[in-house]
Parts: sequence; C-alpha cells; structure tokens
Amino acid sequence: MDVFDQFHICNHSDAEGRYSYKAQPSMIVYALRSLLNALAPLVGAEIESGAAVSSGWAEGASKEKIGEWSQKALEHTKEEMEILIQETSGTEYGRIMHRRLGLRQIDKEDEGNLSRPLLNLMGDHRLDFHSTFRRLAYFRPSIIQPENKEILETYISSILALTPEPNLSSVIERERNEWVKDGAEGEVDLDSAREKEAKEANPRFVLRQWVLEEVIKAVEKDASSGKRILRKVLQMACRPFDSWGAEDTLDDAELDEETKEERRFCGIGERKMLGFQCSCSS
Repeated sequence: MDVFDQFHICNHSDAEGRYSYKAQPSMIVYALRSLLNALAPLVGAEIESGAAVSSGWAEGASKEKIGEWSQKALEHTKEEMEILIQETSGTEYGRIMHRRLGLRQIDKEDEGNLSRPLLNLMGDHRLDFHSTFRRLAYFRPSIIQPENKEILETYISSILALTPEPNLSSVIERERNEWVKDGAEGEVDLDSAREKEAKEANPRFVLRQWVLEEVIKAVEKDASSGKRILRKVLQMACRPFDSWGAEDTLDDAELDEETKEERRFCGIGERKMLGFQCSCSS
C-alpha cells in the first residue's frame, strides 16, 4: 500500500475487497472458522472418546455421526476460539503499532486516542503509509511548545510532503498532539532511543511498483547499466531500514549521484503508479 486507504485491495483478483486493509481482522476470523469446520469431526470424536483418535478413526462412521462430532466440536470450542482470536489480534496489533511509533508505554485507550486518529489523518490527507511512519520516528515532544512553532511547522510540512496531493497545507492541533504519547518531554536520550526503535520498525526503502517497472525497463534497454541499477535496488531491498539517500540530510546539492539515486528510490514515485494492484503470480 502506498497512500493510506483503509479500503485498499492488494490484489486485482479480489474484486469484492474481502482482503482489504480494513477487512483483515474479519478475514483472520473467517480463515480460522474454516479451519475449525474442517477439523470439527476429528475434534468432536476426540472430545467424545476423551483421547486422541487413531488411524482409521472415521471408518464406518455414518454421515449423521460425523455431523454429531462436528456439532460437538463447535459447541465446545467455537466461542473460546473467537474470543482468543480477538484478544490475540488486538494485542498483536497494539504491539506492532506501538513499535512503529517507537512507544514503550501501552495504554488500552491508545487504539481510540492514537492509532485510529493517526490512520484517519493519513487517509484524510492521502499520506503515504510507510513514509509517514518513517517520518514520525523524528518527532520530538518538545517541538509542540509555543517557542518551537517554526520547527513544528517545518516538521508538519515534511509530513505533508509525503502525499501526491499538491494543495495540502495544515493539520489541526489536536491531531498533532495525538502523536505525543510517551515519556518525558525534552529528554534527548529518550528521543534518540525512540527514533532508533521506530526506524527499526519502519522501512526507509519500500520496493514499490514504480521502482520495479524502472528496473525492468533499464535491464531490457541495456543489460550492463541495468544490472547496476538492479544490484542497487536489491541491496536496498535487503536492508530496507538503513538510512538510504542520506536520510538526515535535507540539501540535495550536498549529495553525490548515487546517493541522489537512493533518495529517489525511497520516494513515492509517479502518481499514476500509486496503489498498483499486483496479480497473484506477482
């Protein structure tokens, strides 16, 4: 996914959007329900016998008996399984989101107060999913103080630059403050540690479709020079969390040509390639 869209579908064969970003939790439940239904006769037989079944356990069993085993299994395990799925999925989602944001403290209200507002902001302003999280690694709680207004505006502008839309200008103060959730303000060591942890969870380089298309065309046009580009992209793909393209340097004029190329490969590319849907074989 490039620009964040909760309804984004990653595969063109999924016309109904069953596996869209928003539907992922539901599809986890669907998949495990299907697994339970497939295993239900065996589980039910083991519940009835009180022991593991042996080879040929279903031989001679009538259709009605198999149905009885299945029903017994569903009555015994379905509710517990679905509760476990929801609890486990929620916990894991929270853990991953906190890691992306470099936060150490976990609060049960974070989903509603932090994660969801952030994703809504990204969707409303059509911000790039990966680049936005990467940029948030540089957030410092101290910059929301009144005396740092100019620094804050510069930082917000760097976030809003991660969108294909040309006319975005600002976000409201409440949403800015939602990004502050951890530790004491102004602690340099904490800020540095958070930045490091967030960078380790959010890739600088994402192998986007436009990069793949460019590499393919380059190799087809000239195998020798194309292979050089291919090697560079493979190197970046193998180490996506590195600070490619002199990430901490703002002025392009200071960069050599290879570093400029790395920086370009870390960009979102042409608007027409955003949200490209791959085929199953891709």
